[in-house]
Amino acid sequence: MSDNYLQLRKILFRGQTKESVLSFSSGINVICGASDTGKSFLAETLDFMLGGKELRVITELAAYAEITLDFVTSDGRSWRLQRAVTGGNFKLTDLDEPDSKPIVLKQKYVRGNTDNISSFLLEQIGLPNKEILKSSTKATTQGLSFRNLARLALVQEDEIQHKGSPFWSGQFTTKTAELATVKLLLTGVDDSAVVAVSGDGVSNTSQIMLIDELIAELAIEIKDMGEERDDLASQLTRLEQSIESQRESLTAAQQQLERLLQQRGLAFDERNKIQGRLDEISELLARFTLLNDHYVIDINRLKSIQESGLIFMHINVVPCPHCGASPAHQHLEQICDGDVDSIITSATAEMQKTERLLAELNCTVRDLVSEKQRLEKQCIVHEEDYLRLDKAIRETIAPEVDSFRHSYAELIDERAIVQQSIDLFSRLDRLESRKVKLQSDTPVKKKKVRCKTAFQSLLPIVCR
Repeated sequence: MSDNYLQLRKILFRGQTKESVLSFSSGINVICGASDTGKSFLAETLDFMLGGKELRVITELAAYAEITLDFVTSDGRSWRLQRAVTGGNFKLTDLDEPDSKPIVLKQKYVRGNTDNISSFLLEQIGLPNKEILKSSTKATTQGLSFRNLARLALVQEDEIQHKGSPFWSGQFTTKTAELATVKLLLTGVDDSAVVAVSGDGVSNTSQIMLIDELIAELAIEIKDMGEERDDLASQLTRLEQSIESQRESLTAAQQQLERLLQQRGLAFDERNKIQGRLDEISELLARFTLLNDHYVIDINRLKSIQESGLIFMHINVVPCPHCGASPAHQHLEQICDGDVDSIITSATAEMQKTERLLAELNCTVRDLVSEKQRLEKQCIVHEEDYLRLDKAIRETIAPEVDSFRHSYAELIDERAIVQQSIDLFSRLDRLESRKVKLQSDTPVKKKKVRCKTAFQSLLPIVCR
């Protein structure tokens, strides 16, 4: 087992106008503080600088563009890693060689290549080119990556609270590789000596094992559910009937609501139409009142002319007091530009015409007043209809529709839950059928390949 190690010395966040740095020293370093002050984010940042893919975005990170991590190795050499906060490749600088240029290290690990961050870190801790078991049934291996070790060195808060083995992430597909990594750290022996097993029988066996795991998970879910399949089917049937009944009630209530809304709209439109006509009549009556006053004034003026002419006709004719001319020689019709009889006749005719217009106006006004009174009654009726329908909609029909809709939604949700529970049984049936088919297709093994190493001996200890 290798005794090489890495020790962190400093992590620095660099922006255009500010820098934030946190230094470490040999031994135990304790970082404490109130909740939501960045302790967990610091652990995530260290994982990010050791090859992690993405860094969680927080508001405080917006002011920084680059992160720098300084560390020393067991041989005393000092190194510096630089990486953009958005991710990507690394820049590696040898701090013991001031004139050395930074080297670019790729983030992605490629087995056999040394130009990536994982291969460099593994080289520094004495674990380069190591193989770990990937599948115990197929006896296949994979290259050891520093990411296999990072989760053992950097333990996040949710992993601390997780119940179960600290060496296992909980993913069945990576369980073998994770336990093989622990075995390598404990024994110093990798799995490069394992010989892969070929054959369709092994492939079917691995599928059967995976199906067994899925069946076990489904069995636990079904057991925790505490429902029988027949009971769920009966419950689903009853729910379908209830949903259909509730749908009919909801549809009927919505149709009634739509009818009342339509009637209320018609009452509203009729009321507005009548109100518009009433406003028009009011404006006409106001104008006709002015016209009536004008006619009355004209009639009074014409009556005055008529009365003045009659008085003038009954005045005695006498000689002119100025010149002494007799009435026969005074030429009164020339001086007055017409005789008095003509003036009286014209005034009388004009007065009769105005009186006739006034009579027609009064008739029109009476018709308008009558129409106004009739429309006002209709407007009151339509207003009452509108208020009655609006009250029925707001206080009765709309709440009833909302109640039906809420009950319908609850039934739909409940049906979805029951259907999901039934689907668990269906999935279990499909998995069991698939397992039976694979078992019938699996050939009898003529030779059993042994792949038992120290890894299998450690499984009971690691999984405790």
